[in-house]
Amino acid sequence: MNTIRRFMSATVTVLPSNERVPEPADERCLFAGGVDGRRRVELRREGKGGGAGPHARYSLECQAARARHPGMITRLSKTAAAVARNQGHRFFGGAPRGGHRTVAWDAAARAAHAAEIFARLAPLVGAVSGRVGLEIGPGDTLGVCRLFRAAGAARVYAVERFAHPTDVPDGVELLRDEVEHIALPPGSVHFAYSNDVFEHVRDVPGAFPSVAAALAPGGVFVNSVDLRGHTSYTDARRPLEHLCCPDWLYSLMHSHIVTSNRVRPCEFVAAARAAGFVVEVCRAEASADPAYLATVRRRALRRWRGLPDFDLATTQLMLACRKPA
Repeated sequence: MNTIRRFMSATVTVLPSNERVPEPADERCLFAGGVDGRRRVELRREGKGGGAGPHARYSLECQAARARHPGMITRLSKTAAAVARNQGHRFFGGAPRGGHRTVAWDAAARAAHAAEIFARLAPLVGAVSGRVGLEIGPGDTLGVCRLFRAAGAARVYAVERFAHPTDVPDGVELLRDEVEHIALPPGSVHFAYSNDVFEHVRDVPGAFPSVAAALAPGGVFVNSVDLRGHTSYTDARRPLEHLCCPDWLYSLMHSHIVTSNRVRPCEFVAAARAAGFVVEVCRAEASADPAYLATVRRRALRRWRGLPDFDLATTQLMLACRKPA
């Protein structure tokens, strides 16, 4: 109940129709698509003649707010819809499976998608002839496993919690499990990789030791991580808005939906090193625009405001780690 009061109290304040409100010192906001709970957005519902009526219009607290957040009402609606959807999953359906969009693609599209992933990861994985591999989170297509097998891998395991593959290639074994609890003998694989998976893992510090345990000494783990916003935060022009949402609201919107865990590059590196890995590659494959980043730094939650540009701006991370021989 207190959470609901906090959500509602941050939305509406009645103002005279002709009053200009001074620019607030704290410019942070509440709604999805770039808003969090530090700033009250004051709205007034006005009808013709100054009274409330059926032909209502909404005004923001100042003209500057209009310029910065032209879609504020839309974002408020999206936030409310996200909260309702998540709570519906919570009370009626539990957690839905991950966003495995490739199941709806034709064979050619899935093959092209797998080839693109393989081309990015394979150079960092290195030689695989006669070796055993592990893919973490392949989704509904095992095309990347197939390509590593074609490159000479003796066998490839695929760990996928929400596994509904279109087909299982020869020499590929599917394990329906979570990455934190990989059911493989210690030291049984020589290389591991994942693509756009670890941003969804709930326990990142617990996942790296699980991978490390499965790897043989000298084994490599290549991890490409999508650090953009997901689910309610998919505006490509504003990829870091999920970092501006307060924790209580983010939980209301996403606690029972597979979405971004909001872990930043420095935290992935720290988790890898704590698991005993040596980090060999840590680079940004894509980053937010500097001008946009400056606005995010002002609005992000306090724990992220002081991060170096690399850790805050990176939207696609490539991380390659090796287990000491």
